[in-house]
Amino acid sequence: MLSRLILKGFKSIRELDLPLLPFNVLIGANGAGKSNLMAFFRMLLALRPRELQLHIARLGGVDSFLHYGRKETTVLSANLYFGSNCYGFDLEPTVDNKFIFTKEYLQFQGDVPINLGCSHTESLVSTSKHDDNLVFTLVDSAVYHFHDTSDTANVKRLQAINDNVKLRQDAGNLAAFLYRVKKTSPKHYKFILNTIRQVAPFFGDFHLRPFPENPHKIQLEWTEKGSDYPFIANDLSDGTLRFMCLATLLLQP
Repeated sequence: MLSRLILKGFKSIRELDLPLLPFNVLIGANGAGKSNLMAFFRMLLALRPRELQLHIARLGGVDSFLHYGRKETTVLSANLYFGSNCYGFDLEPTVDNKFIFTKEYLQFQGDVPINLGCSHTESLVSTSKHDDNLVFTLVDSAVYHFHDTSDTANVKRLQAINDNVKLRQDAGNLAAFLYRVKKTSPKHYKFILNTIRQVAPFFGDFHLRPFPENPHKIQLEWTEKGSDYPFIANDLSDGTLRFMCLATLLLQP
């Protein structure tokens, strides 16, 4: 489990030393840095497929990631602690608007750090053979964001019914995922329902079934308490739909 994050020179975050618990809630005014902290974790996701440079280029180049740009900040530094284990790196900008690793390391049980090299442009952590558990934790993380509840949001569209192994980061397969949870873990499914009802007392149940015109598809349907008439996701308020996504994410098996 990630237990501490030290971050320096990233976007609006000049310097941060943040202890973390199994569950953390960030509360702050607009501009306090909450979104930028999430942006850091999104950048970490680009390390897994070795797509850091692509991620940086898509989002405006290195100056948009450094605290007040490269004239103010010459190094973006991060150290992630998992109990007594640690992964860390320093990134410096190049003249061709890229980042290079001037330091990347793993450390286990407080021993001497294991240097993964320098002057490379993509992370070497996913190729490391030093500790499968720590590397797996680093490269198999995900950032979930349920902000899109528009009429064209993936969560409201027809979904492949077999896309149910893992909840997608935008909950675009929510119906398919709940369909699987209901079948394989009814205890967790009931827990999800009861939690949603605390926020939306009118909610009865999800109406989960293969789409009548295409049994390989499914869409998010639901019923009100005391009725068997199926409504669709478009009939939910944005807040209720987002809470359904959040409850499913946090209460899944």
